[in-house]
Amino acid sequence: MQADNATDYLLRAINAFPQRVVVIAPDYRVLAARPPIRSAAECGGAGPICHEVFFHRPDPCADCAVQIVLETRQPAWSHRRDEISEAEKVSCIYAYPLLAGQEVEAVVSMELDLPPRTRVEEELQRSNALLRNLITSAVDGVIAADRKGKVIIFNDAAAEIFGYTVNEALEHLDVRNIYPDGMEREVMRQLHSDAHGGRGKLRSYQVDVLHREGNRIPINLNAALVYDGDREVASIGFFHDMLTFVEGERAGE
Repeated sequence: MQADNATDYLLRAINAFPQRVVVIAPDYRVLAARPPIRSAAECGGAGPICHEVFFHRPDPCADCAVQIVLETRQPAWSHRRDEISEAEKVSCIYAYPLLAGQEVEAVVSMELDLPPRTRVEEELQRSNALLRNLITSAVDGVIAADRKGKVIIFNDAAAEIFGYTVNEALEHLDVRNIYPDGMEREVMRQLHSDAHGGRGKLRSYQVDVLHREGNRIPINLNAALVYDGDREVASIGFFHDMLTFVEGERAGE
């Protein structure tokens, strides 16, 4: 009775699965499918060829997951795109073997729809726009630079503190030039130490920076290293102008 119940649940699970599930023979003929497709009688007594009935192709697709399974006896993934639709649809095909000893008796293929590329790109663009707005409107100066010192983020508050326009900073400024001689090396040394909240972090660090005209500005700096996996790729700093802060405090008295 328990085995019957388990089989019933498996069948119900397959029937409830919203995407196509197909069992395919080594000669690419469809042995079973859910939802059902053309019957064997309609195909002259034999099951239809999968790439003919599903993709209207005389041969398997170039990245056919079923073909990979037949060649390797290992599960495989492939992707395909429907470029006819207004929003390009991307499907992922997952296939795995049904083995009889060392031979592939059949291949199970499951199709999974991924979000349309346009929708993913729109979500990414919205997220990037929000991030840009947050950085641009930040009260503190925000500067990020790659490991060679090239500035890759420079917001409006940083422009006010340092005297460079945003375009000038992004095109020409080396981040090392915003510090007095040798100070950038000390900042990086502190960032690589455990003294300020852990390696890669720098909190409330008092440092002088240089305005474009050469005058020093006292700054409260919060900074962090940026990693891609285990690889350090950039650094980002939040520069709080202490002179402006003190002047603001005095004006409020």
